[in-house]
Parts: sequence; structure tokens; C-alpha cells
Amino acid sequence: MPAIIVRLKPRRLANSTMKLSLMNAWTDTMRRGFQMTMMQALGRMQKTDWASLSTPKTVSALRGDSIIGPDGVLSVEIEPVEAM
Repeated sequence: MPAIIVRLKPRRLANSTMKLSLMNAWTDTMRRGFQMTMMQALGRMQKTDWASLSTPKTVSALRGDSIIGPDGVLSVEIEPVEAM
């Protein structure tokens, strides 16, 4: 009995594997979740008063100043934030 040789094209094999493993659905779901999170964050930022953005710390961050002090030590101040 002769052997049956099946030649699969790599592209079709890769597409079939992705469909069977549900990676496309998982990736799309993660992408949508990230988009919704970003839209929510942008909505919150829209309500921010522009005058409140001109604090010395914000101006320093926008200028690109380093958070490493002159002594080479990482200097970070943590401020409490109210949970929503």
C-alpha cells in the first residue's frame, strides 16, 4: 500500500493552530479590556482641572528630570490616593 503524503502549508497550519487554541479570541478579549481601561482613564483625565497640573512635581516630570538625586539615591515620594 503506497504511503499517503500530505503537504501542509505553514500558513494554513499556523492559522488552524491559532483557531483551535482560541488564542485569537483570548488576544482580542484582552485587547478590548485594555481599550476599555484606557477609555475610562481618559474620561477621568478629562475632568482634571488644568491649573492643578502645574505643580512643581508635575512640571519636573514633564521636563524629563530624573528621580535619582544628586547623591545617586532614588528619591520617590509616595502620596496616598483615595480609592474609587
